[in-house]
Amino acid sequence: SDYGRNKVACERLFEQAHADGRFVVTILRPAHTYCDSGTIVHSLGWSTSMLDRIRKGKPIIVHGDGQSLWTSAHADDVATGFVGAIGNARAYGRGYHLPGEEWLTWDLYHQTVADALGVPLPDLVHIPTDLLARLAPRQAGVCAANFQFCNVFDTRQAREDLGYRYTISVRRGFERVVQWLDSHNAIADSDDEPFYDAIIAGWQELSDTLVRRVAPLSM
Repeated sequence: SDYGRNKVACERLFEQAHADGRFVVTILRPAHTYCDSGTIVHSLGWSTSMLDRIRKGKPIIVHGDGQSLWTSAHADDVATGFVGAIGNARAYGRGYHLPGEEWLTWDLYHQTVADALGVPLPDLVHIPTDLLARLAPRQAGVCAANFQFCNVFDTRQAREDLGYRYTISVRRGFERVVQWLDSHNAIADSDDEPFYDAIIAGWQELSDTLVRRVAPLSM
């Protein structure tokens, strides 16, 4: 994606400045980072209405087959890597990954969200990523650019050089997010987002039509 390529270009600029002796550089690379007062990302963006949908037992859209891997880390844990890099000469001229250390499929990710809410997981509706991104480019464009690919990173060097520690599990972290959102009445009403259900209805209608047309030919 342009976002990823631009990040690489920025790193190269800083690496060259370090090589030229202009100033010392340590590069830190968090992946998906969240905090108590934030939100929980999902296939249609960052709206908190997804939590309301799960609580109400409404179907949840998941991009692709739900089997690509994703990782999330609480900001409190990511901060240990930043603190460990301050004034750390061992880290000068090096780059470090600061992601979470639980590799969840998107299906399991949504199960973990339901567990954090203390409710059963509703039906998951899997929609091809490219189609979903065309249907809702503003909300689901990130799926085509990132979420459909496996996000797996090695934290070993950050642990050894920076003292980075992953201590807050995804479930516990999401429980903290839900608690904060509830206490601030900040979870959006999913009934106010009819486009979500329109996507599901359209996909189911399209699927049923395709089955009716093609299935008899395979007999």
